[in-house]
Amino acid sequence: MYFIDATYGLIEGGAVARREKNFRDQLKATYVTFNVGESEKLRHKIIVGGFRTGFSDLTLNKRQSDALGWEISFPRSRGKMYTFISKLTNPTLEEVNKTLESSSDWYMAGVHAEANLGVWDVTVGSRELTLELPSIGVNYVNRCFTNYDLTRTSNPFGGVVEHNPPEYLYVRFRDGSPENPDGARLFQIGLYIDNSTAPEYSFAGGREPPSVLTVASDSFGDMQSRWVDREGHFTYRFFIPNSSDVGSVRFEVDIANDYVVELSTDDEHYRTVLSARGNPADGSNRGWRTFYYGESIGETTLGVDVNMTIAGVALKAERAWLIKNWQFPSYRGEK
Repeated sequence: MYFIDATYGLIEGGAVARREKNFRDQLKATYVTFNVGESEKLRHKIIVGGFRTGFSDLTLNKRQSDALGWEISFPRSRGKMYTFISKLTNPTLEEVNKTLESSSDWYMAGVHAEANLGVWDVTVGSRELTLELPSIGVNYVNRCFTNYDLTRTSNPFGGVVEHNPPEYLYVRFRDGSPENPDGARLFQIGLYIDNSTAPEYSFAGGREPPSVLTVASDSFGDMQSRWVDREGHFTYRFFIPNSSDVGSVRFEVDIANDYVVELSTDDEHYRTVLSARGNPADGSNRGWRTFYYGESIGETTLGVDVNMTIAGVALKAERAWLIKNWQFPSYRGEK
């Protein structure tokens, strides 16, 4: 009634999933639970199908589609641990009675551990008080892309870049506050490949090599810098030789004022890599800044939550950290 399979290979790989309509009709649910073992000290079960995973409000609280979960609980201490892996794309819940084949997918995997610290008995004078101690949870969730092709990575669960290595990189500079004057002012820029100390490109703003400055819209240059005001911007195009063999590309810029620096591989879709704080206009924030080119291979969320009850009032606190993972899109690309 339901199956899912994934194969990784050097030449080809892929995933196949299928859910019959009578899976839900017979089970009255979108998932099935297997009780693997149960005792006074330990219980654990396996869950397969589409089910809700609730770690915490900030870390993870959503319904999974095609997932495998394993839950271990400790009845005496009221502690538990839960882990799962889920295929996010091409969900069978939306396509019943149909075999879904895919050559690339997004996956999510996570671990949640929870410990209950119990109670604390306190004697104050002639009175005995019982204080309930908090329960503490630790969460880890990783979301990554894979194409089931081991020629692109040695660890498919570590994430694979969707894009091919670019032939050119475009860097655009503009004013962070177009309503005010004194936007980005670039004094020097350097491009370094594979952590080399010798730059592939290095020049001052206003003294660009031929064919590098592709757009100079309302920008100004002298022999020491290039700058823009208001709606102006300028773009540099950098050729990346043998990009399939490159491991990393690093940019270093000496820049000042209210700048926004954007990066693109096609001169159409840009993302911001640097921006100035506030609205500086006197060059007081001049300095060297560094950024790398990379494509997203996923993101990781780490979280810690604390729950407790005081005088009948439930209290909850949580802290979460989001880490975005990037990599140069080649086999040996650095993360």
